[in-house]
Amino acid sequence: MNAGASVAVVSGLVVGALGIVGHGIRGRVRPALPLPDLREWFARWQVQHRAPDLDPSTTTMLRLFLTGTYRLARPLARAGVAPATVTFAGVWVAATVPALAFTMPAVAAVVCVFSSLIDGVDGAVAGLQDRATNFGFVLDSVADRVAEAAFFGALVAAGGHLAWAAAGWAGVAMVEYTRARAAVAGLDEIAVVTIAERPTRVLCVTFGLLGAAVVPRHGAAILDASAAVATATAAIGLAQLFVVVRSRFADTEKTSP
Repeated sequence: MNAGASVAVVSGLVVGALGIVGHGIRGRVRPALPLPDLREWFARWQVQHRAPDLDPSTTTMLRLFLTGTYRLARPLARAGVAPATVTFAGVWVAATVPALAFTMPAVAAVVCVFSSLIDGVDGAVAGLQDRATNFGFVLDSVADRVAEAAFFGALVAAGGHLAWAAAGWAGVAMVEYTRARAAVAGLDEIAVVTIAERPTRVLCVTFGLLGAAVVPRHGAAILDASAAVATATAAIGLAQLFVVVRSRFADTEKTSP
């Protein structure tokens, strides 16, 4: 990255950070009611994500993830920080990942993980404050896709090939698109936890960036391999999702009058 591009990127990030701080100050609303405990938060999460059949307490990875985001979100929710502010912050942090990947892929990997944690925190803040809205739901979904584009873009910035990174992102986008269309058709939002969920995507990108940092001679091959793994898991996840969607709709059609 040349000096002019570096200045432009840094300037954009600084302006974005200032905008997020301003939004956070203006949007603060202290919650009037006591915040829910962890069990109540699990129940709210099911309602918020329209997943009545998916109990977080019985799914190990989901339980650990939601417990972690709950712990991080509580102080923000208590302070009255708006959920949208956390969403914007997550996108801003994600935008720094490809910028860092040009020269510091190991740092980019750490920031990628941090950004993914923020992604779960905004929904937790909304749920804990009882401020979840349909607009916030859409905003969070769009922010997720933008962040994932930044993550896969980081693989290219670090030296990987665009074709592999694009295939990885396209696979992820297809999983989420299929899930969204199934929800519009009447299925609950999540339907099934597949192998291609957000933690898998983040791990693929993170290991690729770390590998490129540790073994720079083979950095391009490692980055392409991480994108290939993301593509493969997305294909498997899409198949898992299709099986469940087909089964659920088949059962619905059989029981409908």
